[in-house]
Amino acid sequence: MASRLWIFQRIVPACEEGQAEGWRAFLDTYTPVARGLLGVYFRGSGDEPREIWKRALPNLTANDCERLRAFDHQAEREFLADLRAFLLELGAPGLDSAHDLAGPSRPSAETLGATLQGLPFLHQQAVFLKLAGYSDAALDKMLKIPPGAMGRAVERLQKDFSAFLKRDHDECLWPAAWLEFQRSVRAAPGKDCPPLRQFVRIFDGQATWYDKGPAEEHVTACLYCLERWCALREVVYWRAKAEPLSSAEADELLSLLPIQRAAEGRKSLLARLFK
Repeated sequence: MASRLWIFQRIVPACEEGQAEGWRAFLDTYTPVARGLLGVYFRGSGDEPREIWKRALPNLTANDCERLRAFDHQAEREFLADLRAFLLELGAPGLDSAHDLAGPSRPSAETLGATLQGLPFLHQQAVFLKLAGYSDAALDKMLKIPPGAMGRAVERLQKDFSAFLKRDHDECLWPAAWLEFQRSVRAAPGKDCPPLRQFVRIFDGQATWYDKGPAEEHVTACLYCLERWCALREVVYWRAKAEPLSSAEADELLSLLPIQRAAEGRKSLLARLFK
């Protein structure tokens, strides 16, 4: 198990420097988050969430951790939002659209835009996360909004997406279509979109009303920012639920990384010097 002293600000630089203990802390802290997220979108694929994470690790370490270095380093939640996008993009090509829920109401910018139109901001988040696959119980924890308070949001879902209303577990019913929709949205930012850090400040109650009001109004009319906002909701939810890995599982994952062999090589050299 990783030391309690390993916090985000230490973990990522240590990983980029090739420190084995840094990677152990990374695996212990973020593997449960990654598997929680992947489990929503790839649940129907058996062991796919575990396998995607195993494929992700060498990708993060390749070319002197080039991909890891590209993630936001300012704070943990922004970093996890980047990690989430990377994992979903990595796993999406393996999805078969034939396994998506059949029916005419498949998510797209047009159908979702019509469903969200005129809804309050909190209800827009609820609709987005519901279509992503989250249960009422998860939404209650993410948004602090019980199902009975969703009002018009439930009516819109009942009309176009009724299959999403009666589920007690987290699972996207059309992952191929939904991840393609999210990918297209992430590829089309607007010129006036606020930085993710501003959203985090709003979550933390650190933004003034002069900043909070315009930002939230912008998100209600911008699918790119609504996706980013809800991504933060997701990573905060899974980070809070995360439990540390067992030492055996951390060892197994660490063995997939080239840093494990490098660390062992340095240790043996020191051992030889002090014989």
